[in-house]
Amino acid sequence: VYKKKVYGKLGDISLKMTEQEKEFERKTAQYEQEKKHLQRLLQDKQETLNEVLEQN
Repeated sequence: VYKKKVYGKLGDISLKMTEQEKEFERKTAQYEQEKKHLQRLLQDKQETLNEVLEQN
């Protein structure tokens, strides 16, 4: 009986860790996508600024 409880708890912990890993991977991918988006915005603004400075 004791072993069954221990194995059950280990299974629960393992499942929770797997779920947390998947959530972490999802958030990491989401943050990477947001980072790329912000880098593109920054690059666009930098190019616009350079164009304005070159005109003057």
